[in-house]
Amino acid sequence: VHRDIKPANLYLTRLGVEHDFVKVLDFGLVRHEDRSQAATLLTREAGIVGTPAYMAPEAIVGEGDIDRRADVYAVGCVAYFLLTGRQVFGNDTGMKQLMRHVQDTPVPPSRLAPHHVPRALDDLVMACLQKDPRDRPQSADALYEMAAVCLTRDSWDHADARRWWEAHLPTAG
Repeated sequence: VHRDIKPANLYLTRLGVEHDFVKVLDFGLVRHEDRSQAATLLTREAGIVGTPAYMAPEAIVGEGDIDRRADVYAVGCVAYFLLTGRQVFGNDTGMKQLMRHVQDTPVPPSRLAPHHVPRALDDLVMACLQKDPRDRPQSADALYEMAAVCLTRDSWDHADARRWWEAHLPTAG
């Protein structure tokens, strides 16, 4: 469980011949989901750890085990930001953001985005942002399956990605 998924910890790159490969960085808050494994958490268990704009409600209130569904919530927050250019609960203070993640229902990204957001994508983001972890996609695989059926107006395929990377890669020199 990463516990600090946010735009600053995601890096879009290439991996071999695969384009648009997302690398997740900064594993300072990672904890094994299986508690029998060696702990890798570098911060106190009892405190709030993470970035307020991307924290799941259960991580904020400290109820129950924090598992992969907290990362799914954070992925929803990142998607929201990518679609709207805004954090889910605005630029409030950290404490206000934490309270809103626990108490408030976010406005669907389709209502704030400067462009059309397909219904399936809107539904996917809102599913990730459910307060109760049982109501979210239960794993990265489930999230991937939901994302795979989201249609967008513009197509983007491997060839498009390759052309973009060829045009934008820094040249050696």
